[in-house]
Amino acid sequence: PGGSLIISIPAHMSKWNESDEWAGHYRRYEKKELLNLFDRPGLTVKTLWNYGFPLSLALDILLGKSKQPEVSQFDEQTDKETLSKKSGTERKNKLLYRLISNNLMLSPFYLLQKCFFNRDVGSGYLVHVKKFKI
Repeated sequence: PGGSLIISIPAHMSKWNESDEWAGHYRRYEKKELLNLFDRPGLTVKTLWNYGFPLSLALDILLGKSKQPEVSQFDEQTDKETLSKKSGTERKNKLLYRLISNNLMLSPFYLLQKCFFNRDVGSGYLVHVKKFKI
Protein backbone atom coordinates (compact mmCIF):
# COMPACT_ATOMS: atom_id res chain seq x y z
CA PRO A 1 0.00 0.00 0.00
CA GLY A 2 1.21 3.46 -0.91
CA GLY A 3 3.55 2.10 -3.58
CA SER A 4 3.70 3.28 -7.17
CA LEU A 5 4.39 1.67 -10.51
CA ILE A 6 5.63 3.87 -13.32
CA ILE A 7 5.95 2.07 -16.62
CA SER A 8 6.54 2.92 -20.26
CA ILE A 9 4.69 0.68 -22.69
CA PRO A 10 4.64 0.66 -26.51
CA ALA A 11 1.33 1.96 -27.88
CA HIS A 12 -0.95 0.95 -30.74
CA MET A 13 -0.58 -2.51 -32.27
CA SER A 14 -1.14 -0.89 -35.69
CA LYS A 15 2.33 0.69 -35.28
CA TRP A 16 4.06 -2.70 -34.86
CA ASN A 17 7.20 -2.99 -37.02
CA GLU A 18 10.72 -4.41 -37.05
CA SER A 19 11.92 -2.02 -34.36
CA ASP A 20 9.48 -3.74 -31.95
CA GLU A 21 10.93 -7.14 -32.81
CA TRP A 22 14.46 -5.75 -32.43
CA ALA A 23 13.54 -4.34 -29.01
CA GLY A 24 12.09 -7.65 -27.81
CA HIS A 25 8.55 -6.34 -27.49
CA TYR A 26 5.83 -8.93 -27.21
CA ARG A 27 3.07 -6.56 -28.25
CA ARG A 28 1.83 -2.97 -28.25
CA TYR A 29 -1.13 -1.89 -26.15
CA GLU A 30 -4.25 0.17 -26.67
CA LYS A 31 -5.37 2.65 -24.03
CA LYS A 32 -8.54 0.72 -23.19
CA GLU A 33 -6.52 -2.50 -22.67
CA LEU A 34 -4.18 -0.75 -20.23
CA LEU A 35 -7.01 0.74 -18.25
CA ASN A 36 -8.59 -2.73 -18.04
CA LEU A 37 -5.28 -4.30 -16.91
CA PHE A 38 -4.98 -1.87 -14.02
CA ASP A 39 -8.67 -1.95 -13.10
CA ARG A 40 -8.11 -3.99 -9.93
CA PRO A 41 -9.13 -3.53 -6.32
CA GLY A 42 -6.48 -1.52 -4.52
CA LEU A 43 -5.05 0.11 -7.68
CA THR A 44 -5.73 3.46 -9.25
CA VAL A 45 -4.29 4.91 -12.45
CA LYS A 46 -3.00 8.34 -11.49
CA THR A 47 -1.64 9.27 -14.94
CA LEU A 48 -1.79 7.73 -18.40
CA TRP A 49 -0.02 9.77 -21.05
CA ASN A 50 0.44 8.90 -24.69
CA TYR A 51 3.86 10.28 -25.64
CA GLY A 52 6.01 10.63 -28.72
CA PHE A 53 3.78 12.57 -31.10
CA PRO A 54 4.60 14.21 -33.52
CA LEU A 55 8.23 13.09 -33.74
CA SER A 56 7.32 9.41 -33.39
CA LEU A 57 5.40 9.42 -36.68
CA ALA A 58 8.61 9.70 -38.68
CA LEU A 59 10.89 7.90 -36.24
CA ASP A 60 8.71 4.77 -36.03
CA ILE A 61 8.92 4.31 -39.79
CA LEU A 62 12.66 5.07 -39.97
CA LEU A 63 13.51 2.83 -37.01
CA GLY A 64 11.48 -0.02 -38.43
CA LYS A 65 13.24 0.19 -41.80
CA SER A 66 16.68 0.50 -40.19
CA LYS A 67 16.13 -2.67 -38.13
CA GLN A 68 14.90 -4.84 -41.04
CA PRO A 69 18.31 -6.39 -41.87
CA GLU A 70 19.02 -7.33 -38.26
CA VAL A 71 15.50 -8.65 -37.59
CA SER A 72 15.55 -10.76 -40.77
CA GLN A 73 18.29 -12.85 -39.13
CA PHE A 74 16.24 -13.64 -36.01
CA ASP A 75 14.82 -17.13 -35.61
CA GLU A 76 12.67 -18.96 -33.06
CA GLN A 77 15.74 -19.22 -30.79
CA THR A 78 16.06 -15.43 -30.51
CA ASP A 79 15.42 -14.51 -26.88
CA LYS A 80 13.06 -11.55 -26.41
CA GLU A 81 14.31 -10.85 -22.88
CA THR A 82 17.89 -10.47 -24.12
CA LEU A 83 16.70 -8.27 -26.99
CA SER A 84 14.73 -6.10 -24.55
CA LYS A 85 17.74 -5.56 -22.28
CA LYS A 86 19.98 -4.80 -25.26
CA SER A 87 17.51 -2.33 -26.81
CA GLY A 88 17.84 0.06 -23.89
CA THR A 89 21.61 0.31 -24.16
CA GLU A 90 22.88 -0.72 -27.60
CA ARG A 91 23.14 1.91 -30.31
CA LYS A 92 25.19 1.11 -33.40
CA ASN A 93 25.56 4.69 -34.61
CA LYS A 94 26.43 6.40 -31.34
CA LEU A 95 27.51 9.66 -32.99
CA LEU A 96 24.19 10.02 -34.80
CA TYR A 97 22.25 9.32 -31.59
CA ARG A 98 24.32 11.89 -29.71
CA LEU A 99 23.69 14.49 -32.41
CA ILE A 100 19.92 14.04 -32.48
CA SER A 101 19.23 12.84 -28.92
CA ASN A 102 20.10 15.88 -26.90
CA ASN A 103 18.01 18.48 -25.13
CA LEU A 104 18.82 21.23 -27.63
CA MET A 105 17.51 19.22 -30.59
CA LEU A 106 14.58 17.63 -28.76
CA SER A 107 13.33 20.51 -26.59
CA PRO A 108 10.86 21.81 -29.23
CA PHE A 109 9.40 18.29 -29.49
CA TYR A 110 9.22 17.94 -25.70
CA LEU A 111 7.13 21.09 -25.57
CA LEU A 112 4.97 20.19 -28.56
CA GLN A 113 4.19 16.67 -27.40
CA LYS A 114 2.73 18.01 -24.14
CA CYS A 115 -0.22 19.24 -26.22
CA PHE A 116 -0.89 15.64 -27.28
CA PHE A 117 -0.41 13.64 -24.03
CA ASN A 118 -4.15 12.97 -23.82
CA ARG A 119 -4.82 12.58 -27.56
CA ASP A 120 -3.76 8.92 -28.01
CA VAL A 121 -1.70 9.52 -31.17
CA GLY A 122 1.87 8.82 -29.98
CA SER A 123 3.99 5.67 -29.95
CA GLY A 124 4.12 4.91 -26.23
CA TYR A 125 2.23 5.14 -22.97
CA LEU A 126 3.59 6.36 -19.68
CA VAL A 127 1.45 5.01 -16.85
CA HIS A 128 1.60 5.86 -13.15
CA VAL A 129 -0.39 3.40 -11.03
CA LYS A 130 -0.76 3.81 -7.27
CA LYS A 131 -1.55 1.02 -4.83
CA PHE A 132 -3.71 1.91 -1.87
CA LYS A 133 -5.06 0.06 1.14
CA ILE A 134 -8.36 -1.70 0.54
